[in-house]
Parts: sequence; C-alpha cells; structure tokens
Amino acid sequence: MASKRIDNAALFAVLSSLADNKQAIGRRYAFWSNGAPALEAAVAAAAMTQDELGHARTLYPLLDNFTQAEAEPTQIEPETRTLHYSLAFLDQDFRGWMDFVATNFLIDTALTTFFEAAQNSSYEALRQRSRKIIQEERIHVMHGEGWVRRLANAGGAVRAAMLDSLERLWNETLCWFGPQDDPVMQQLYQEGVIDASPDELRRRYLHKIMPTLSSLDINVPVTFDAATKSWQPSAPLPWYSWNATGRRLNTSGPIVRRWARSIGPYRRMIMGYNRDDAEKTPEVTCPYCGSTDTELFSLFGQQLLTVQYYCNTCHTPFERVKDDDVLDDYTAQSQKARKEGQR
Repeated sequence: MASKRIDNAALFAVLSSLADNKQAIGRRYAFWSNGAPALEAAVAAAAMTQDELGHARTLYPLLDNFTQAEAEPTQIEPETRTLHYSLAFLDQDFRGWMDFVATNFLIDTALTTFFEAAQNSSYEALRQRSRKIIQEERIHVMHGEGWVRRLANAGGAVRAAMLDSLERLWNETLCWFGPQDDPVMQQLYQEGVIDASPDELRRRYLHKIMPTLSSLDINVPVTFDAATKSWQPSAPLPWYSWNATGRRLNTSGPIVRRWARSIGPYRRMIMGYNRDDAEKTPEVTCPYCGSTDTELFSLFGQQLLTVQYYCNTCHTPFERVKDDDVLDDYTAQSQKARKEGQR
C-alpha cells in the first residue's frame, strides 16, 4: 500500500527551489572541472560538482511525496523537469572563475544556512538530508573563503573582477530567504520545518560571510548592530523584482538587464575560445579578470596535463588543461614568431 502523500505547498516549493539551485550550481561548476586556473582548483571543482549534483539527487525524490506533484509527475525527475526555480544568476554560463568563486562563497553558503536551520526539522526526510549536506559543505566553505581572500588580496584588475562578481550576486542571494512576511518561509518556521524566520536566516548568513569580507575591506551595503551583535542590510533589497514563486529576481528587472549588458563580450565564449570564427587563433580568457589579452607562457605547467598562460592585463599567470585549442594556440604563436624572424 502506497504511503499517504503530504499536502504542503510551502514545503514543496522550498524543496523544489533547493533542488533546482543545487542542480544548477552543479552544472555550472562542472564546466570548471576543466577550465579552472590551476590543476588543484580543477580537482576541487570536480569534487564540488559531484557534491552539488548529489545533493540535488537526494532532494528531487522528496517531491514525489507531496500531493502538489500529482498534477505534473514529469517535474519530479531532473531529466524531464522543465520548471526551474533556481536563481537568475545561474541561468547564464559563468563569465569567469570569479563567478565560480562568488557562487561558492555566496549562494552555496546561503543554501547551507537554510540546511543548518533544518537540522532539527519536523520533516524527518529534510532533517536527515540537512545533516549530511552540512557535513559535505564544510570543505566548500573553506574553498570559497580561501579563493575570495586570494583574489581580493591580488589587487588590481583581479580584485576588481572579484568584487564585480560578488556585487552582481549579492542582492539576489540575500533575497532568496524571502521578505520577513514571506508566507512560505513563515509557514515552515511556524511548523517547525526550520528554526528561523527569513530575517533571522539572513542574519545568520551575514554572520558567516561578513568576517571574511570585512577583513578584506570589501564594502557591501551591510552594517553591524552593536546592540544585537548582528549584521543587517543597510540598503533596501530589490523586492520590486522578487519572484515569489521561483524564489529569484525577475529576469526583466534592472539587476538582470545590467547583468545582460555586462556579459555581452563573453556571451559566446566557451572554454576561453571564441568559436564565432574558427579561422582565428583561439582566444584564451583569463579566469581572473576576463581579459583575452593572454599568451601561452609554457607548454609545461605544474602537472603533465597543464600548460601555463600569462595575462597581459592583470599580469597574472594561470594554468589550463591541455587540449587541441592549446596546441593550436602554440602552433599559431610559433608560426608567427618564425615569420617575424624571417623579416
């Protein structure tokens, strides 16, 4: 005899959002398993990809336990699901390694904050999964903080690019918890599914990330309330663009229009190679500042399967896994050097 399904639209909506965000993060991370700036970063990206997709895989089956899933059974499996309740930021390919780090540091930490609030959840299935996810996310937290520090301390164009990625993701991540009167999160709070209201979740989240940002002199619209010993947003969040159903900012809002303008030059760059014109020498994009003014520095990196490039814009060396594009780049540069030597 089949077990009775749960009738809880609020819990169904949040589980859908959690699963979709984990799935989207995993897919975005997967690209950088081959395109990270160093081999150890690529290895970390591959491991984190598996974690995020694994978390999604443990959450999607829970949807089938709700009456809300009966209307469209195809929405339970990620392979057939057409509804996507992930953040709008994750709709686009990352424009560089900075977006990976910002997602790791901001979005991933925000979702973990929710799971921490569900460790003693009245919904047993979420309680069990939350505790497992939190354990696996500890390494993700260390990775995100470490790279934010590394890139911010680099200064110049590298720091500027890191701050730009954080800024573009900042508001939407804070909005994901919902406004204080969000009926969905408030219902989960009242039912004991989570142990915090939206504002309290935001405070806990800022308590996690602000020590790192403050120590790096990264200015964000947040103030510290000495009376409550907590961090609070100092500027209104863009609730006018809030999509309560998808738990994301509307794609037609001003935030996203700004994002669309900013990614214009990068929209069709895949693996650092502009494929609009296959006749051209492959363009390798600097993972730190996004510049394509790069040059092959050495065919031999720290590992046998990597090569070294140098960015002429931010003056930073980086590594890339060897592939056909790298060899084409090397051949093109060698032919150019020979021609110049014959003149």
